[in-house]
Amino acid sequence: MRLLTGLIAALALAAQAGAIPGVTIPFPDEAEDVADDSGEDATESGETDESGEGASADGDGQETADVAVEQTRIATPEILAGPHLTAAEYPAREIEDGQVARLIWSVRREEMDGTDIDGESERVVTLGPDFAFDPGGDAPILYDFAHNRRIALDLEARTMRNESFYGEIRQRLDTYFGLSQGGTLDDIPFGPEQSFDRFWLEAAMGLRRTPVTLSRETSNGMERVSRDGVVVFAFVTPDAAEAAEDAASEVVLELEPAGDAESGTDGDDTPEAEDDPLLDLLRGDDSEEDTDADTETTETAAVDDTDMPGPVSATTDTPEAAALEAHMPVFRRWMRHALPLHPDALSAMDGLDTIPARFELVVVSPASPDGRREIWTLERIEDAPATFPLPEDLSAEFGGRAVITARVVPAFEQALASADTDHTAAIVAEAEAYLDAGNYPAAYLAAYQESAHSTACSPQTTERPSCAIASRIVSAGLGNAEFEGFFDGIAAIATSRHAAAYEGVAPYLDMGGYAGAAANIIAANEVIAWTASGGEPPEDADPFAMLATALENDPAAPAAYWHLGQLLLTTGDRRAAWSLFDLGRVIDEDPFQPLLAQTYILEDRLRGLAPDFFLPLD
Repeated sequence: MRLLTGLIAALALAAQAGAIPGVTIPFPDEAEDVADDSGEDATESGETDESGEGASADGDGQETADVAVEQTRIATPEILAGPHLTAAEYPAREIEDGQVARLIWSVRREEMDGTDIDGESERVVTLGPDFAFDPGGDAPILYDFAHNRRIALDLEARTMRNESFYGEIRQRLDTYFGLSQGGTLDDIPFGPEQSFDRFWLEAAMGLRRTPVTLSRETSNGMERVSRDGVVVFAFVTPDAAEAAEDAASEVVLELEPAGDAESGTDGDDTPEAEDDPLLDLLRGDDSEEDTDADTETTETAAVDDTDMPGPVSATTDTPEAAALEAHMPVFRRWMRHALPLHPDALSAMDGLDTIPARFELVVVSPASPDGRREIWTLERIEDAPATFPLPEDLSAEFGGRAVITARVVPAFEQALASADTDHTAAIVAEAEAYLDAGNYPAAYLAAYQESAHSTACSPQTTERPSCAIASRIVSAGLGNAEFEGFFDGIAAIATSRHAAAYEGVAPYLDMGGYAGAAANIIAANEVIAWTASGGEPPEDADPFAMLATALENDPAAPAAYWHLGQLLLTTGDRRAAWSLFDLGRVIDEDPFQPLLAQTYILEDRLRGLAPDFFLPLD
């Protein structure tokens, strides 16, 4: 009998991992499956208010990355630059003089017929060996390619929102697949009477499912990429720049020392430009043969070649030319993040080893439904201070729901402050205390919570202290009406009886400690799955609040960060979701909690799908 009840306990504990919904990444070869629930995806891609109205927590179409997760980091770096860090705490390496350059561009916007829109404006992009700082747009953005972080600065509020590249890419990927129904719609609906070609959605997201046929030609010193006779991207070729110098009086461009800016700059030896692997799925150069086949010389729409290649001119043996060449790998990645260029159009720059002195692109968006052309001309280069562009007095700020800042971040900080806690010993002690008091459900929940720190119990782990005491609790509780009613709820997890599972743990949601944490994690995930299956949980059953309570009770439970991140993914906030995954991994230790460890696998797959967003791995 004791052996039987022990196995029952072990199997019940093991059931939780499989019952926790994950989120499917819609990869190109799975697009047909994604199209089936495109309506939910399109909803997820939009904004979600604090109440979560309009959001869908669809658990049926979800997955975890892999059941058999290797207990090691995949091909991604450690979380050294987590979203909780202040600017003063953010890791920055030493930079040598001359490793940072400030590129000053003039940008002219015009209608497709050449009519000027708003005159010329100045755009400054500061480049270091592994970062790009762009103060233009809605907020200054620092792209840190050393740590794969996108940092938005609010210099008035003195805050920084430090988010992972992976959350940004996942947001773009899901938006693309949701709006295009898995990359199958040619026309994307926009409003009741408007639509636009999928090509422009792919340009805005920087991702596409299948290659598009584009024409390329070189004339008058410009490489042009055209679609249906319209130039969508063009740039000055290096040969054209050298020819311009020979044909006209040379413009001498000096690297001028620039005054210290509040936003500084970073630097280091820049790796030489590398060709990205030709097997990436979201690039325009799937193979050498494909690239050649898609390259045609055709008549294209007229482009104003006046003042080509632009005022900046640098011979191959000057500091200016060296700077443009050294910073090309980072500049190319900045273009991928910051500019709405179709991946197949941007691939025309493959093999280009220097930043072009001029480029132009066509933008079609809700703000410009008829299209506009942007012409970027490099006016001058300045030698920028050899510092990382992050003022030291910025504090961390989190995006997403208010519950993250109000409850999750304080719990995370508590976990950092108590990093030396032996949770296994503390869990067993709490379970023993409840067992001695005859509170068998609470004792079982306390033992159950160790799976949020480690692996779930199984028949092979019966000697582990938390698993051993779980067996004792089940043996002691058999015949106890309260425990048997509770245990029926636990067993319901494995059979997807979500209402029964929720009702089984609901009486224990207000408990503190590890038992309360386990009850809230179980309840939250059952409510998510219950809703996804078409059920109607109680109105006050808020999974966000329950998972926040779980973290307040057990701040160092890595799986709780995973569950909350997964919930954010299902409600459309991918960037905030990755911040939760990051926080969980900051406090997790090797061997990693299996659910949270799947984040590394997801990141590895996202990097493979969108390599142009990253510098090559060393």
